[in-house]
Amino acid sequence: VAAWAFDYCSIERMRVSGEEGNPARLEQRELRRPNENTVATVKKMPFPLDNREFVARQIWESKEGKVTVVFESTDGEIDYGTKMRTTRGLIRGLYVMEDLPIRSGAKQCRVTLVQQLDAGGVIPRWVVDKKIPNALLILHDAMEEFRLDDRIDAADREDL
Repeated sequence: VAAWAFDYCSIERMRVSGEEGNPARLEQRELRRPNENTVATVKKMPFPLDNREFVARQIWESKEGKVTVVFESTDGEIDYGTKMRTTRGLIRGLYVMEDLPIRSGAKQCRVTLVQQLDAGGVIPRWVVDKKIPNALLILHDAMEEFRLDDRIDAADREDL
């Protein structure tokens, strides 16, 4: 389950990044450590700001119904195959997916995201307000993908 969730989030983030018009998003897997990868992304910023580059190492662990993914910026240089003017940002955090008790025959989980970001330099407030929802979009998309509310509600109605 942990590997599947890790892959789902990586694939989904690649799709969303492309739809947002971001210039680059790369993933590099560690062959020696299947629970670790490095993700590099360049986030598009409005003119005259430089695009922001983030390079982070992710490690996941799965224990007894709980998957934890931690991530932190690294200093690695990334070859995107083209020259881009970017400002390097810093990011760190974790997200936790944990099983909850089965309710009305449906499995449920809780997802927690804790994230700290330094975009590198001064960014106007209106740009930050515009970009923050994109950072949370992956959680929204995952919730929609796995939503079982109709099934749970139907089972609850049957119990009445």
